[in-house]
Amino acid sequence: QGLAGFGGLLLIIVGSFWVAMTQVDWLYDQAAARGFDTQAVRSLRQKGDMSGLLAEYARQGKVKPGRLAARVANWRVRGGLALLWKDLILQARSSMWSYAVFLPISIFMVAMPVWAVGKLDRASTAMYFLMQGFTVFMIAMQANSGVIEMLRRVDVQKPLPFTPAATVFWEIAAKALPPALISWIAGLCALAINPGLADAFLAAAVMAPSMSFLLVAVVYLMTVLFPDVDDPTQRGFRSLMLLLGIFLLSVPSVAMFLGLTVVGIPLVTGPVAPIAAALPFVLLNALLTFAVAAVTGLLYANFNPSE
Repeated sequence: QGLAGFGGLLLIIVGSFWVAMTQVDWLYDQAAARGFDTQAVRSLRQKGDMSGLLAEYARQGKVKPGRLAARVANWRVRGGLALLWKDLILQARSSMWSYAVFLPISIFMVAMPVWAVGKLDRASTAMYFLMQGFTVFMIAMQANSGVIEMLRRVDVQKPLPFTPAATVFWEIAAKALPPALISWIAGLCALAINPGLADAFLAAAVMAPSMSFLLVAVVYLMTVLFPDVDDPTQRGFRSLMLLLGIFLLSVPSVAMFLGLTVVGIPLVTGPVAPIAAALPFVLLNALLTFAVAAVTGLLYANFNPSE
């Protein structure tokens, strides 16, 4: 059977190579015809500008208008929520498919360890929190294209009656909602598999939004600090600084949560419940998020795309 399978694969390889060689005469013509059309797409993909990439596909007639974006566009909001509404429209038009891909992946990562272990213990609960954190991190990194879009619209948004800090905060809020929502859905699936996970689910549900806000805030800060998306060297350096910033700003709250749930409060009590440890976790992340958003707002106020 092994030899038969090897022979079948070899025939497929030979046949595929023969079919490809019959199309060699057309290869140059096709490459020349498509090279000009794909140059803009390739450049946007290298920059990580997914919003611009979707806009380019729309100009080429490859993207159809979605119903969700049309429904969101019919909402009427005022004040700072208008910035949130605007960004939700852009996400519904540009990022919905990526969120649709991340949703089953997140459910698999969060629910699979719970299903595989069966009986919950400290190790499986720790794995649940780890997977929830990785889910939020994975989706929050998609906020990069939103920052690029915000910097591209700087001449339009700055005249609006909002302070730069308020503009940045509502932009961060809009990008932080999808990671928290997907984390909740994945947690509900894990809870349905094992209802004994209720305490950990509640704690993770409370912690996920604060962690999402903090991660997205760091993404905005690093992108405004290093906004040159055309320079590959700066893009690479920004990625390194982004990872460093995430590590430095997430360690305090994560260390506090681990200390409270594993060690507890010395001389007062032993390890506390996850939901009780989640409250100081959220408070510390909220303080860090507001601080990062304020600094980003100051940088955004002085940002000039021509410089």
